[in-house]
Amino acid sequence: MLPFSGTNQMTGSRRARRTPSVKRGNSPRMDLSEVRAVGKPRRKNGFTLIEMMIVVSILAMLMAIATPSFVKTRDVARQNSCMANLKSIDGAKSQWAMEFRKNDGDPVSWAELSPSYMKTQVSCPWGFAYTLQPIGTPPYCPVVGHHAP
Repeated sequence: MLPFSGTNQMTGSRRARRTPSVKRGNSPRMDLSEVRAVGKPRRKNGFTLIEMMIVVSILAMLMAIATPSFVKTRDVARQNSCMANLKSIDGAKSQWAMEFRKNDGDPVSWAELSPSYMKTQVSCPWGFAYTLQPIGTPPYCPVVGHHAP
């Protein structure tokens, strides 16, 4: 016998290679997921790492641009809300003083304002409590820059 040469010694023909696209069994079926057109690489579904990095960097740039304006807008809204609360408190104090004929400098408390002149005791949007001042003096907010006009 001759050493193995890759050909069938009886017929002299080359052996057929087994490909993964042919399944073993009674009938040879082709697995279509492994078949591809000649010259066209099969594209996997999904994104590459580079594509993901580009998307993340674009989102990071958008956040870097948008965040400062969002924070500034939120702070301006809080300041406007605080000033509106201070005006509301001052108006309630004035109505209470007129109804009970109080003079400037007379003290006032939240209990006197809450049921009739204000539904609830309001607080600063930054979480601080307002300090009621005597009649004729605007209420006080501990946040710098918040003053009743």
